[in-house]
Amino acid sequence: MTRVEEHVLSNRDLEVLTSVACLFDQKDFYSTPADQDTELTSVLTSHISPDFKLRLQELGSGIGPDVLVFRNVPRDDPLPSCPTLDAKVEKKSRKSETFLSALTILMGGTLQCERTSHQPGYLQQIHPVEGFGPESSGRGAAPLPFHVENVFIKEAPSFLALACLSGQEGVATELLGVPEILTHLAPAVVETLQRPIFTIRSGDGFSATELTDVPAIENHGGGWVQARFYEEDRMLTSDEDGKKAIRALKDAIGVAKKTHTVAIELQAGMTVLLSNGVGWGQPGGVLHGRTGKIVPPASEQGQRWLQRACIKIPYCTISPDASLQELEAVQ
Repeated sequence: MTRVEEHVLSNRDLEVLTSVACLFDQKDFYSTPADQDTELTSVLTSHISPDFKLRLQELGSGIGPDVLVFRNVPRDDPLPSCPTLDAKVEKKSRKSETFLSALTILMGGTLQCERTSHQPGYLQQIHPVEGFGPESSGRGAAPLPFHVENVFIKEAPSFLALACLSGQEGVATELLGVPEILTHLAPAVVETLQRPIFTIRSGDGFSATELTDVPAIENHGGGWVQARFYEEDRMLTSDEDGKKAIRALKDAIGVAKKTHTVAIELQAGMTVLLSNGVGWGQPGGVLHGRTGKIVPPASEQGQRWLQRACIKIPYCTISPDASLQELEAVQ
């Protein structure tokens, strides 16, 4: 079943990450991904504790939890108070961006650029923009249905990191495990979902994009399995069995979320690192959504603001009982 665990940073690791965040707080991590920065990589790998590196390597190799939660991580404080989101991003330093990049590097991943989004850089803002509704691209204020991030592109992110710069009471990130959903599906339906008969369309806020002739449950190399699941109407097919499977899947999501939803009300300084619908050897990971409507507080300084990193890892051949030496060999 879905494993959500909290990792408490040691004083040593927190000191290293804080120092790194300050050292690289003027870097442009939007057009040049930090995982290509050899200096940052060298500092992290030289000074971060083996325990923390192993924790992230386990997650990135499919033998760790589905979700890791961190608290009191490096971030910008205070945040700039500006009339527009673009101005806020421009004026803030890059402490939170550096921390997201550090997680990516330590788990052996690379940052993906969202080229179909209105935010085409390597990191994105989850911050409401006036006039937009339930957009999974980040600028909407309404609740979001459950989904796996960007599965309308062939190389969908393996993991997703959400760092909270400013939270809001009553607005929570929701998580729902893929295994919990599958327990409510007949074997024949699961088999149909593994056939390459589906079209997955992009969500609101992205350029019109679709991935055709793909399975909704796809086997990758090295034993990884990815679920391309949406609660909303983004999955299509002309195949009659496929249509029945989509309806059954949505019914299963509806049943599973009544008893298996995990809600995390993110507060400033918290980061959630989650498996984006991928599992080792069988479907795993989580879908995520948002509950509660984001409303502007009295001060723009306190407007709910998350940052998102889409992380891709190499689908390598690692067994669930891999040793530390094997993990390090593939990073």
